[in-house]
Amino acid sequence: MGEYENILHQIRSFGPFQVRLFVLVSLFETPLAWAMLVPIFTAANPGFFCSDNSDSDFFTNSTKDDDVCYRNKTICSEILAQTEFTSIVTEWQLICDLDYVGELITSLQMMGVGIGAFITGQLADIFGRKKILFIEYALLLIVWFSTAFADSWEVYAALRVMVGGLVGGCLVVNFVLPLEFVSPRWRTFCGCIGFWAVGLMTLAPWAYFIRDWRKLNIAMSSCGITLLFLWWFIDESPRWLLIKGRFKEAENIIVKAAHFNKRPVPNLDGLQEFVRFKTVIRLRAQEIRWPKLNYSPYHDYVVHISFIIQLTFLLCPNFSVNRNIGIASCSIGARIGGIVAPQFVYLGHTSKVIPFTIFGCLALLCSLLLLVLTETRGLPLRDALHQGKNHNQDSSAHCKGLLMDTQKPLGNGVLVNGTDCAHRDGKL
Repeated sequence: MGEYENILHQIRSFGPFQVRLFVLVSLFETPLAWAMLVPIFTAANPGFFCSDNSDSDFFTNSTKDDDVCYRNKTICSEILAQTEFTSIVTEWQLICDLDYVGELITSLQMMGVGIGAFITGQLADIFGRKKILFIEYALLLIVWFSTAFADSWEVYAALRVMVGGLVGGCLVVNFVLPLEFVSPRWRTFCGCIGFWAVGLMTLAPWAYFIRDWRKLNIAMSSCGITLLFLWWFIDESPRWLLIKGRFKEAENIIVKAAHFNKRPVPNLDGLQEFVRFKTVIRLRAQEIRWPKLNYSPYHDYVVHISFIIQLTFLLCPNFSVNRNIGIASCSIGARIGGIVAPQFVYLGHTSKVIPFTIFGCLALLCSLLLLVLTETRGLPLRDALHQGKNHNQDSSAHCKGLLMDTQKPLGNGVLVNGTDCAHRDGKL
């Protein structure tokens, strides 16, 4: 949507309105970082020691976990944890035969992040960025709070998978929403600067002052409730609203942004034409007289929908906003690394050389693969995966041609620039 990019320049590409929205949306990254990384402390191992049967009043033979696990039970009848802090490791004694559980939960959580990112990428393109962000964030707080009441490590693991999925989903929308308010010049800045690091810095003080893992989860999740009140201060993406044909709502936000940035309201006729064209496509598709199929009404419905999809993607592909899906795909790739990384770390118990070698080789390989990527710095955002270099010009002419045909009578087919899109037998 080149017209939308031009309007952003007219109302200021990164004015006070965009700065405010960017800061407010980025605030979500702080509790998201807490939710994602709190297992660093809640799954920490403070060390264990065994009791000495020779004197029940004292505990001696303080040893490393490995030594405790292999001691003869006649000498070490009871294994106790150090009392510096509590964690799921001390709660359920996840050592010895259960020492793999911590890394397993981390892998499962990262699997949830990937699944959540994939699902949210679709949902945000269907229902909107703002709505999905707040719904998933509210669900995250509920599930995160619930982890404090898990009665077994299996239940805790299941809840952490859900936490991971909701964190991954929120991060996708959190990244995309501010980008759709700024011009290409500011995309890199908005994509790289945020409050995730603030979450990292403040996580340690939380854990230092609250040493009980259950109370820590309760306190941090409860603190995140305050961000729900930002609903009334964050606007929906005008780009998404235009894609969905909701011109009036998009116009109100653009006018609001122009006033906030102290700029004159731009001419929005070009955007209105875009929305009108999209509406024409939908109405024309609905008025086509499809020949009856000898199957079921559900079959007719599927064929009807497939026609709408083909018009949307083939005739004017800039209707589809794939930005959330793209970010979700990248997130899924990153989560694959997050899933397997804890297992590599677990191999470090055997040899510390193994994880460092694997991570170093993968980092080198990734740096080489970056050389084959296409440069996107300063270029307009594409709205479809298959847009070419001259897409904006070509699709614009194509759309205008179809608009010129809107007053022509409908037959059994749809006329696009004078071409019948459907054969006389009703098949595309």
